Amino acid sequence: MLISDLKEKEALYEVVEPRYFEKAESLSEQDDQGAIYEFLLKLGSEDYKEWLSAHENDYYFEVVRVDGSFYAVAYEDYTTPAWAVEIEPIK
Repeated sequence: MLISDLKEKEALYEVVEPRYFEKAESLSEQDDQGAIYEFLLKLGSEDYKEWLSAHENDYYFEVVRVDGSFYAVAYEDYTTPAWAVEIEPIK
């Protein structure tokens, strides 16, 4: 997967329904963490950047597919979706 080619479809948002991502299919690899981090950071608001600072020891980043939609997701405590952005389909 080319994580460097991610393109957002909407603004980064705070996840209010984590259950939406329960059946998410992971499409990224552990090695993609840095690229996803940088992608979300450039889209992030001040609230997102504050969240990053507060969770620097327990966040995880992943690109996932839920049904027919693709997302870049920042997880809190490695398991709870905290921030997400819908992205263009991954080829």
